[in-house]
Amino acid sequence: MINKNILDKLVQLSENSITSEDWISWWSQNELLVKKEISPGWFLKIKPKMAQGIDGATLISQNNTKDFLKSINQDFKVSSENNYKLNWEKSINELSEKEEIDFKIYFENNFKNLNKEYPNLYSAIKENFSGNGDIVKKEFSKEDILQKSFSKYLTEEIINYFTNISLLQSDGITFNLEFIDFKNDEYLKIGELWLYNDGDEILIKKNSNEVYLNNIGSKQIKILNNSFYNFIESTLTDFINDN
Repeated sequence: MINKNILDKLVQLSENSITSEDWISWWSQNELLVKKEISPGWFLKIKPKMAQGIDGATLISQNNTKDFLKSINQDFKVSSENNYKLNWEKSINELSEKEEIDFKIYFENNFKNLNKEYPNLYSAIKENFSGNGDIVKKEFSKEDILQKSFSKYLTEEIINYFTNISLLQSDGITFNLEFIDFKNDEYLKIGELWLYNDGDEILIKKNSNEVYLNNIGSKQIKILNNSFYNFIESTLTDFINDN
């Protein structure tokens, strides 16, 4: 038989009749007792996962507690409203909004030259990137890039781009100066743009502004654009706007 104090608290949690703060506080005071009263498997499931925030941790505890109570045939009232879920969703939305605001401030303050040289790309990033998994960095000067072994195969146009953005990463997009590598004797891989398949690669020929797509599905390399600048301002920008 489970300790009545523990059982009552688990029922209260399942019925939304205590706050997230009360649950976390009660757990911290009674964790060792709970561990003695229920099986290790259920204990780990019910234990608050604080990495999810206080409301997220309570919601996960509640969902697993309901399953536990059902497994021991303990009745509890099912509520149509779930304050833990509502509060968790609200905190997630607030965090996302803050990340988006912080990203836009960072982007506007650090990429002013990009707006002059690649206005379409600048606008696409500003309108579509939110900071939640989206990464834009400017880490290298022209002099830094020229120190890299592959720089002798890059045109001025391509070097100029990477001085403005050394890392551009989002869903289906990765252009990272640090990861430029030789695909074979003819091409360098400068990034990925998943136009048709996950993993589709963007290639350039040595000392050329022509941009090629290595279609992972068909295993064919075809030209995308004769101009690297137009590739950035058209193909890449359209992909960002459409995805």
